[in-house]
Amino acid sequence: MSYFEHPYCSNSALSALGAELGILPEIKGDSYNNFRMGSLFDAVVTEPAKLDLITNRILDTDYSFTTDEYKRCLMMKRELEKNSLYQVYISANPDFQKEVYVDNFSFGDFELNMKAKLDYFVPGTVADLKSTDSSSQEQFENACEMFGYHRQMWLYCNLTDCDKAILFGVSKKRPHNVFTVIIKKGDDRWKLGEEQIKELAFKFKLLKL
Repeated sequence: MSYFEHPYCSNSALSALGAELGILPEIKGDSYNNFRMGSLFDAVVTEPAKLDLITNRILDTDYSFTTDEYKRCLMMKRELEKNSLYQVYISANPDFQKEVYVDNFSFGDFELNMKAKLDYFVPGTVADLKSTDSSSQEQFENACEMFGYHRQMWLYCNLTDCDKAILFGVSKKRPHNVFTVIIKKGDDRWKLGEEQIKELAFKFKLLKL
């Protein structure tokens, strides 16, 4: 059974429920193309074997891409690899696209069977890769809050017993600047993510099980 077919709850499922219930703010824009380009960039950096460069498709998805889009992702990857924090993290030989499945994961007062697919994992620190429309550090930090990346990272950390998460954001706009956000156990971003995801998980428990 593939990760996406597995029945356990995920951060994506919680986000979808939040949008359905109107708890999360409406995200404007072309969500299909955002997911498509995000998937392409993830594959270029962490799973190049998933790319069929003859038909220009991402294997195991419905997504296709143009040659220009592929070249843009390669340029973004090159800029990412110049980032000093990314270089340090990669030097620790992280696992790429690590799948995690946890039975009866505790949210405090209740439990859910949870799953996650981590872009990067080393013991103690998870990391996630984001393509972004942001052109400044401030814009990327605002995007992290808007898209709920804090709650995603809280979940990934707690599913893997990590106390630190790093978000690497690479701008889709030239010169493809790289932005980083670090979340540590107990800091304000960690607490915000915990509060948000526990609310969503409780509603999921009530409505979906």
